[in-house]
Amino acid sequence: MVYDYAPLLIGFLNALDVKCVLSGQTSKEIMERAIELSYTDSCFPLKLLHGHAAMLDDVDYILYPCAIRLGEKDGDENQKYSCPLIQASPFIIRNVLGFGERLLIPILDFSRGNADVIKNLADVAAKMGFSRSKGRKAALAGIEAQHRFEVDQAALGRKLLEELQQSDQLGVVLFARSYMAQDSGANLGIAEKLAQLGVVPVPLDFLPLASVNPKKYSDRPYWFYESKYIAGAAITEAAPQLYGLALTNFGCGPNSFMLRMVEDIMGGKPLGELEIDEHAAEAGIVTRLEAFVDTIKGFARSATQHKVPAEDIYRGVPTVIKSSKTFLLVNMSAHVDLIGAAMEAYGIRALVLP
Repeated sequence: MVYDYAPLLIGFLNALDVKCVLSGQTSKEIMERAIELSYTDSCFPLKLLHGHAAMLDDVDYILYPCAIRLGEKDGDENQKYSCPLIQASPFIIRNVLGFGERLLIPILDFSRGNADVIKNLADVAAKMGFSRSKGRKAALAGIEAQHRFEVDQAALGRKLLEELQQSDQLGVVLFARSYMAQDSGANLGIAEKLAQLGVVPVPLDFLPLASVNPKKYSDRPYWFYESKYIAGAAITEAAPQLYGLALTNFGCGPNSFMLRMVEDIMGGKPLGELEIDEHAAEAGIVTRLEAFVDTIKGFARSATQHKVPAEDIYRGVPTVIKSSKTFLLVNMSAHVDLIGAAMEAYGIRALVLP
């Protein structure tokens, strides 16, 4: 289930000369185990994690990091946080599956720099019986492997986009987390189905995402993937041959507002959206993809203008709050009283509802 930083982790283990075993592509067996082991109100990817982890029961150790921030933060406004469930997921499966000390959970916070990552991976190496010196060297090898992967990925992306510009084909950018976009068992073969319909699936990370400043569209792009989605939407909107398809899952809190931002940036350009979970039927997915591809082909022929100025969709809040206004706080937990008191301490009138 670890996709964004698989080269880092695999490179780390290879440098330790440890045999690395990956859980396979999502299968019917994995999905059945996932549903059996997970909580019913979990999102689909978190359910799948239970099934994938259960398939690794016969190994000596399971390496699954607690990913806090997935990139270098850009000031206090752009923190690059991972989803709270991603942060909690190692501890959830440790509790459910009873892995105990076999589950190795390094804390990965890339906003703290490589030194912090190296230290935490070296701690994991020590738990497996290696010296910390060897662990640090292995962690550095993993970081170098990650860098090489990202360079190669950028080159492949440039090549694909150049080929699209020189052809009459349309590209469909997949707005999805890596663990959904890259697992054809989990997404029901979305990329293959798009290719069969005559369009080119484009991974989100194939776009030059670093060329777009997400703070141009939002004063506080909180999530790591929020920054990616904003940049991807801006690039997709500006490229005549590119269109967007969002893969989401029932109950995904961050997507509930991130995808609205993507819609706004795309303007009048069609944006497909597919919600996939354990109940999704392949026939229904195919029908919706066929309709989506027909829509974007028709839109491409119409040459409709769809540009929306960034300032028209900018998300931001004033930094100064009028003291004459009162914040009403819904009493959802005992913590609300603490939040209300903190707001009062800063001169903000707050009222906790009964």
